[in-house]
Amino acid sequence: MSAISDHLHACGVTLLVASGAFAVSACGDARDAREGVEQVSESVCVGNWFYGSDTMKTLVTAALTAQGLGSSLIYPGNGSGAGENGMRGTNSDCNGVPVGTVFRQLSAPMSRDLTGGCTIATGDALQSMRVGLDGILALTANSNTETNISTADLAKAFCSAPAPPAGTCAASLVINGRTYTRFYRRDNLSGTTDTLKAQLGCSALCPADSAHIIVDDSYRPSPCTAFDTDTQCIGVLTGSNAGATSGTFVLGYAGLGERLITTPARELTVNSVSPSDANIRNLSYPLSRFLYINYNKDMLGRSVSSIPSATNPTANEKKFLCENFLGNDPFLGCAIGVDRTFAFESLLISNDFLPCNATTGPFDCLIPGAAPLACP
Repeated sequence: MSAISDHLHACGVTLLVASGAFAVSACGDARDAREGVEQVSESVCVGNWFYGSDTMKTLVTAALTAQGLGSSLIYPGNGSGAGENGMRGTNSDCNGVPVGTVFRQLSAPMSRDLTGGCTIATGDALQSMRVGLDGILALTANSNTETNISTADLAKAFCSAPAPPAGTCAASLVINGRTYTRFYRRDNLSGTTDTLKAQLGCSALCPADSAHIIVDDSYRPSPCTAFDTDTQCIGVLTGSNAGATSGTFVLGYAGLGERLITTPARELTVNSVSPSDANIRNLSYPLSRFLYINYNKDMLGRSVSSIPSATNPTANEKKFLCENFLGNDPFLGCAIGVDRTFAFESLLISNDFLPCNATTGPFDCLIPGAAPLACP
């Protein structure tokens, strides 16, 4: 297991190559930018990509396809952290020319809110926008008859700091009389990981070893396929009890998108509360969370250019953001002819996520008692 490491992933090349996707010219080609030649690329990141939540990968990919952008704007996922880094200009795949200019993503689908404040180095303001609800599922093998787990026991299984009482990163853990010998999780760029840490009250999760397995684009073992997202792969591995020693079980966690696989893993109630739609929507399920489309609201209002730059959002990224989420609002820089907000919310539902309010318009996520947005 020495090849498994918890490092930052900016590209997701393994999955894209295996699934037949291809990388086109790198963003911000130096020669074209200097000479003012119109470029084929309309994305500020390598290969017409933009980054964000892997949990939302099937959803965003479906939205791009429905919008007619499926071949011109590629969404590899890679984690909410990769998307935020792309917006902040600290993702190495979103840096480019001309020298001294940092290229940035206009928006990032994220399964957590923004961190580190609402502005970036050049003074632009980032905007936080809730678009739906998700729940982190506590998962175990389908052969396991357990029905419930506590947040305290989840902390024992996954947290390394601060140390929970008993079981800190142990290779074997007994919970409710059952022994678990393998624990599957996402990497540290994942918004699911960030959210779980906050909900369990820990600052760090167990590092990769023979018992604690990090599933990301560099580690996608059988029976997972190249077409599974990281979220779905965790469900496949956990449900099949992959890697458990004889007579023992595994634990994992993933977003609701795990339910889309052919044979989902066994879902546990958490603190005896089920991850039902009602419990997630009223936030009584302990691992409820919001989904976000976060964006640079100052960058949005500037003119569109075929040559990516720090001051010009590109046409396809702007089209994705305006049509699916912001609507026809010239005040925001979104003078568009197509409003896809209801269509996006329908896709959100079909991908097993939840609208914040099932009876009002899209993205009505002002839920009483919910924590305020980090960047209103």
